Amino acid sequence: MCLWLRVLTTSGVAVPWELISHVTASNPPSLESIVDLIHAVSSGNAAIPAESYAKLCCEVFGQFCSALDTADDKPGGSIEHALRLVLKAYGVSPDDIASSLPITGSTAKVQGSLK
Repeated sequence: MCLWLRVLTTSGVAVPWELISHVTASNPPSLESIVDLIHAVSSGNAAIPAESYAKLCCEVFGQFCSALDTADDKPGGSIEHALRLVLKAYGVSPDDIASSLPITGSTAKVQGSLK
């Protein structure tokens, strides 16, 4: 389901935010599913109040951190993408995000616990 949400939103389909919120609030998904949700939330183009969007981004980011804490393989690019999502949710302009957080692929290193 999360993969299809990602495909639909990146294709320009206006997926209702209630659907994405429902999937996010469901059983904790796998790390791969959460990465798909991060992409779906960041590329969704349906209208949503700013406060609801920020709450959804924080929920997805929290799930991502929890899943990442127990994962053996830490996907560096996904970590940066998740951080960009939170910045976007709190009103940081895309230009400021692009200039301050360059994507470095899988070179990001995660050490210690994220709890």
